[in-house]
Amino acid sequence: MTKYKRADIQPIDYSSMKLEGLFSFDREVIEAPTLPLLHQAARFLLILEGEGVININGRDCPLTKGTLLAMMPWHFSEVTKVEKPLQYYILKYNVDIVNRFVKTLHDLDDNSNFLDLLYSKHTISCDKSELEILKNIFTSIKEELGEESVFTEGKKRPLTEVFVICKIIEIITLFIRKSEQDEALPPEEAAAEAEEAAGDDKALVNVFKYIYSHLGRGLSAENVANVFFTSKSTLTKYIKKTTGLSYENLVNEMKIGKIMEMLLYTELSINEIAFILGFVDQAHLTKVFSRRIGKSPNKYRQIFGSKLLLYNENDIRLFYKILDYVCKGYSGDLSIEVVSSEFGLTNAQLNEMFIYHVEKSFADFVNFIRIGNACKMLLNSNKNITSIAFEVGYNNSKTFLRNFNKLRGMAPSEFRLSGNLQEFDL
Repeated sequence: MTKYKRADIQPIDYSSMKLEGLFSFDREVIEAPTLPLLHQAARFLLILEGEGVININGRDCPLTKGTLLAMMPWHFSEVTKVEKPLQYYILKYNVDIVNRFVKTLHDLDDNSNFLDLLYSKHTISCDKSELEILKNIFTSIKEELGEESVFTEGKKRPLTEVFVICKIIEIITLFIRKSEQDEALPPEEAAAEAEEAAGDDKALVNVFKYIYSHLGRGLSAENVANVFFTSKSTLTKYIKKTTGLSYENLVNEMKIGKIMEMLLYTELSINEIAFILGFVDQAHLTKVFSRRIGKSPNKYRQIFGSKLLLYNENDIRLFYKILDYVCKGYSGDLSIEVVSSEFGLTNAQLNEMFIYHVEKSFADFVNFIRIGNACKMLLNSNKNITSIAFEVGYNNSKTFLRNFNKLRGMAPSEFRLSGNLQEFDL
């Protein structure tokens, strides 16, 4: 893959996907190499026939009969070789909806996250019996949804949404179990391998996922550049030459899908959505959305709004109030008992809410915020380490040192000498 290779961004058209944007199914054929593409929606591809090679985030993945391919939002892909025409099923789905559904079934005390594996392990090779199982799953989904390209409608049945989500979870389960059998690399090792394979394009491996994962935090180009140890000009030039978009327009493009999702599946007000996603105000969100979609947010909700409210908007409002409280009050007494009492929750409810929304326990999130602020103080002030420990909310330096080393992998004094500030994923 050559440096700064331009990729088209595959748009999300929620109005054309079945069940108001949750899923779509199709069957496709590729007979020649494709142009680079950045995907906005998650998808599974099941190769039925053919041979070829696809490059995903800098890593070449062989495609043969029985290959199951997992593409995640803001993955970069390019079919670089087609030795025999590739015939495959393609299932697009809303990964955030499926993730939330999984969390209602999965033990929240188990910190395993299937998204990490899907982002790092792109393909599995299935044997004959596994391929038959997958073909049956995909076929049952096709019968529910119909095929997009030939405009066939699926059968009208009760609980289609639940049925299809359960089938997608079956696919994910098979993918994860097969990956474990194949002794897949841990996510961090897989990411390092992908960066090495990408060569000069290694920034592309993680930068789009990083920005997408931090929407709403108001990340500036400068902050993202710091995370990837580069300059703002290098980062913005890279994004422009790779996608054709400025940094600001790329962020807005990523936010469009999130806005659509909240308009369709919640009753949050436009102003609340604007706050959650980091827009200046409701007018700013409306301007960006209307220019991109051709309809105002309210009009879009009226036309395509789903009766299926998959998010409890009251829970979302409450969580963001708690998040704001924690981020602003990290230096004070932030015990789980104090915060639970402040918001009328039990300790278990508060902890479960944090695991559900940010994939971290309450205690881990508080440490994350405190250590992040300590890093900034270490680099931007001459305060001694003990003073910094107390300023960010620790009662003693021993606890601070233990948590700092756990999150940063080094002592505060070493970090100060290194002069590098790298943020963590929430």
